[in-house]
Amino acid sequence: KSGHILDLFFTNVPSLIKNLKVLDRNAFCLSDHQAISFDIEIEVKYKTSPKMKVFNYDNGDYRALNEDLSNVNWDRAFSCNDPCGAWNIFRNILGQLCERRIPKKTIRSQFQPPWYDSDCDRIRRKKKKKVPTATLR
Repeated sequence: KSGHILDLFFTNVPSLIKNLKVLDRNAFCLSDHQAISFDIEIEVKYKTSPKMKVFNYDNGDYRALNEDLSNVNWDRAFSCNDPCGAWNIFRNILGQLCERRIPKKTIRSQFQPPWYDSDCDRIRRKKKKKVPTATLR
C-alpha cells in the first residue's frame, strides 16, 4: 500500500511490447497491487472456419423416411447376433435414408451448434436485456 511495484511482466520478445504503463490505483483495480497496461504488436492471421453441411431437420420428408424405414427387411439386416454389429448396420441404414430424405444446410461456423438459429439468438438477446448488469461502487 506504500506504492511499491511488485508485479512483473515477462516476455522473450520485448520488441513486441509497446506502451507499457503502471496504472494508478482506482475503482478498476481494487487489489493492493497496481494494474499494468500494455499493447502487443503482433500480426494475427485469422483462420476462416470451414463451412459445415448439417441436416436441416425442419425441412425433412418424414413421411417418405418412415416409409423407407418400414420397407427395410430388419430381420435380414440384423441377422448377426452381435449388438455392436447390429448398431452399426442400423446407423448406416438410417444415415443413408436421412441423406436421401433430409436436405442439408450450410452453417457459418464450426463453433456454432447446428441447432443455434436466429430464434435462439433472439431469445438470448432478450434474456441479456432483462438480466441486470453488475456495477462497481
